[in-house]
Amino acid sequence: TVFFDPSWPRRWLRFRAPATHVWSPSSRRPELVAALYLLVQALLPFRYLLYPGDELWTEQGFRLSWRVMLTEKSGDVEFRVRDPRTGQRWTVHPSEFLTPLQARMMAPVPDMIVQAAGMVRDDFARRGLPDVVVTAEAFASLNGSPARRLIDPTVDLGREGDSFAPKRWIAR
Repeated sequence: TVFFDPSWPRRWLRFRAPATHVWSPSSRRPELVAALYLLVQALLPFRYLLYPGDELWTEQGFRLSWRVMLTEKSGDVEFRVRDPRTGQRWTVHPSEFLTPLQARMMAPVPDMIVQAAGMVRDDFARRGLPDVVVTAEAFASLNGSPARRLIDPTVDLGREGDSFAPKRWIAR
């Protein structure tokens, strides 16, 4: 615009700016939304500080944090199912209802183990056994360390729900 009249872009685009602008509370809404968005983006990675234990092990507050690339975790899981009325017991391997990739991805992740336990419970309910107890024998290795127990084997994971509360059934 050094050699042209500064108003040429408006004339060229046939754009007319309003002569006056009236400020209203709604005109600040985009700024407030942007500020709220930036605040969430700045604080979300630090939510792991709200949970007890090592977030790399428990994975609570782990996703969407800046620490996700610090870990290599592998595990092994099998589910123990017990009918409390008859005492009958079954062992269920994840490969019975998950693909090999799904089973491998689920094994070291506590909240995925609970989801899989719910699937096992639902499967037994469809077979006419609605009150089974589903526990897990779950072991995991973090960053090449020796495998250790990941889930408390006495907890009925089929009845556990998902929430933001600390998960006491994760072995620490």
